[in-house]
Amino acid sequence: MLSASAADAPCAHELVLAHGAPLLRICRVALDYACAPIDLRLSRVNTDAAKYQVDV
Repeated sequence: MLSASAADAPCAHELVLAHGAPLLRICRVALDYACAPIDLRLSRVNTDAAKYQVDV
């Protein structure tokens, strides 16, 4: 799942951003063969230099 969020204080510190700076929040859940969740990854991305393109 992708969503927009604002940098909280710890995240802003780690990414060297201003508190409240816009971020892309990525939540990824990996499933096993029985569709049970086995891994959760939460990422926050500074979008200043990021580009995402989808061609359908």
